[in-house]
Amino acid sequence: GRTTQHRAILEVALLTGERIGAILQLKVSDVYLDPIARTLQDKITYNASTRKNKSETRQVEVHPDLRAFLRSFVPPTSGYLFPGRDGREHITYNAVYLYWKQKFVELGLDHRGFSCHSTRRWFITQLVQNGTDLATAKSITGHKNTGILLGYVEENQERRKNAIASLDIAA
Repeated sequence: GRTTQHRAILEVALLTGERIGAILQLKVSDVYLDPIARTLQDKITYNASTRKNKSETRQVEVHPDLRAFLRSFVPPTSGYLFPGRDGREHITYNAVYLYWKQKFVELGLDHRGFSCHSTRRWFITQLVQNGTDLATAKSITGHKNTGILLGYVEENQERRKNAIASLDIAA
């Protein structure tokens, strides 16, 4: 149902770091080799025409947790992976945003400052926090400019403290 579809959108957003606009335009064939058997492609393909800069197709390896989730997800047999209510077009950004915002309220969480882009910010922050070098992070996310990439990374006082403490001049 709708809840499962929204969960799938969230999983894809968190574990590929792509913009919501491109995620919503995924075709079943961009993710599944065989949707009936739920056989996945090795990589999720975001076609250039669906991406913000429209210049480059981006392929993202499927995270093991996302692979497990997508094997349990029942996709349409063709067309958009996340169809809208009419079944012809994809679900809208606004429908996703309103659903997620409602979930924040239901869970008693503060939704101020949240946007559908928050998942991309989280993804990039996690890459950097986990020690991914900037060249690899740029390659994974499709960014051309390191400055723009770093603009996504949320500052964290604890990480700053640990980074300074990790310096060892005796080494």
